Amino acid sequence: MEVKQSLPRSIIQIIERIEALEDFSPAAVRSILRDLDITQNDISDWADFEHSNADSYGRKMIYNGGYYEIMTMSWNPGDYSSIHDHGSTQWGAVKVFGELEHATFLLRDLHLSTLSRSCLKFGSVIAVGHELIHQMGNPGKVGVQSLHVYGNVDGRNGEITADARLFEVNKRVIQRVDGGVFFHLPTQQVRREEKGLTPDFMTELRNGVEGLRRFESMKKDSISIDEGYYRELITILFSNSRIEELCEELEEQVDDAGHAIDSLYWKNLNTELIEAAKQQAVYLDSGDEHDSFGSYAQLYDEVIGKLCLDSFMRNYWDFVLKHIDVDVKSAELFSIGCGTGIIEEHLIKEQSFNKEQIYGMDLSEAMVYEARKRIHADVGNALELDPSIKKWDIAYCGLNVFQYIDQKFLADAIAQTSDILKDGAYFVGDFITSDHIRWYPNLIYSEDKKVLSFRTPRLIESNNFMYQESEIVNLRHGNGKMMLSYEGKHRRYLAPMSKVRRLFKKVFSEVSLYDAVSLEPISKNAETCSSTRYLIIAKK
Repeated sequence: MEVKQSLPRSIIQIIERIEALEDFSPAAVRSILRDLDITQNDISDWADFEHSNADSYGRKMIYNGGYYEIMTMSWNPGDYSSIHDHGSTQWGAVKVFGELEHATFLLRDLHLSTLSRSCLKFGSVIAVGHELIHQMGNPGKVGVQSLHVYGNVDGRNGEITADARLFEVNKRVIQRVDGGVFFHLPTQQVRREEKGLTPDFMTELRNGVEGLRRFESMKKDSISIDEGYYRELITILFSNSRIEELCEELEEQVDDAGHAIDSLYWKNLNTELIEAAKQQAVYLDSGDEHDSFGSYAQLYDEVIGKLCLDSFMRNYWDFVLKHIDVDVKSAELFSIGCGTGIIEEHLIKEQSFNKEQIYGMDLSEAMVYEARKRIHADVGNALELDPSIKKWDIAYCGLNVFQYIDQKFLADAIAQTSDILKDGAYFVGDFITSDHIRWYPNLIYSEDKKVLSFRTPRLIESNNFMYQESEIVNLRHGNGKMMLSYEGKHRRYLAPMSKVRRLFKKVFSEVSLYDAVSLEPISKNAETCSSTRYLIIAKK
């Protein structure tokens, strides 16, 4: 009693409420932790943020009630538990005092698959039962504590969490342990191993990532690691040995239009791919955080450029050149946001434009590097060109480049484009409609299926304007390797079609809009079209 009375009042209340229970269940203990006014200060005396990196989180006992235990875990940034259950635990709950990542898993016939991965907010409480297989960790930048209550009405011999199963996914074994469920436990802390475990693709991938991160953390502190297993995990991270399995999954999870059928599966898969891409970048020392198209440029033509050229841009340029009065052999064309230059190359090779008369500019150094293999191009802001130096016969802006500009600059961008054109010259460009998300695919394959582009679009409101934000991960495989690149989030302003038309009419004498795919004229009162892409031809 003396030990109990020295504890914070909220902890004493937990003890009293548990000892008054008649029917024990995870839900009952969860209610206790939710109902009581428990603060982080109440458990701060047991914080263990100075724990060794040999342990993947801090773990301290607050109170042992014989058939239940009250503990606190301390999570430094990057700390993760292994995937585990709670052994002898029959009921319990966890309350977090910060933001922690929480993943749950399903074990069926020794096959382990990811059910969910989500962020627990400050004050969240989760129930813990015997069947729960999960993983917790801190992906943030500040330390987080959590309060854990576990019990077993038959566990009066100090075996509340004993005989826990630790799922060592990449080794394909289940380890039986009695203490902390840390990554890379020393052999002497493992009671026994059971073989035969098989994980699904995303579970193995993410477990390997967190296992590598734990090894890296240990190495920084000069803690001895299993070098052979470390190298094996790196091999797994870059291996394409399970690509066929992933593609079979995607056939079931994605429809013929490239849209994800199960949003939870899609969220989980992309979360794991993003983390794996970040870890690959550590070993490759690749990517440029200042260039949102850094690694994307190398794959862009495979998943965007060629597909768009063949599906609609080739046709609309045929259409454009029949409707504008320009001699293509002598016309000077300036490409705004030229990307890889694939469209401009098409104009040179198939539409008889003079290569020396085409010039492109893009903000992305990586894109310009690719473009220079095809056309004359430079890094820079095309909308800062001085019209007194040179004016052009055609200004081209393909693949809705103007919509990457913030809404407050769109009018100026259109006006500045007009300024760099000769009298009677033309603007040609395509835009997306405000409902483009209904077409936008979640998965795009390259023609040879060696590149997969995973895309998650969202509608974002900012200062009363709408944007489509697309988060992109690209996967390239072949020759035994799987290369991932996280391309970040790309935001496009969803300007109403009527607004775009109005802004062009302010500075151009003639403005015509067409569905970019069907090439049908769009009426002046329309706000969308069937393909969700539209073409503008404007004459100065």
